[in-house]
Amino acid sequence: MAEPYSECKVMIDYPGRIGSRINKKEGKVLYCEENGVPRLRILQGKKETIFDLDSPDLVSFKINAQRISDGLISFQFSYSYGMLCNVLLSDPLTLNGFYNLVDALARHIH
Repeated sequence: MAEPYSECKVMIDYPGRIGSRINKKEGKVLYCEENGVPRLRILQGKKETIFDLDSPDLVSFKINAQRISDGLISFQFSYSYGMLCNVLLSDPLTLNGFYNLVDALARHIH
């Protein structure tokens, strides 16, 4: 994993920007800072969605680590306009990247 990204393989469930829903499609999540703005880049095939983490519209963030010994951990965040994103680790080999991602998120979301 090259800096400034923390990358992991995940299953993602979130509504698409044009109203379609993308359900549990495998992809990668990368955390980065671009021009001082903390962002999540969600890559699924050729589709890329970017979430600005300093947005005042971000209303909740939750980490579920109840089954961390099984490599089953996830996080969820939502926006005031209804966007909800569930991110579940899908490849335990990328667990360190997931930890790095959650650590970076925790610094920006309170």
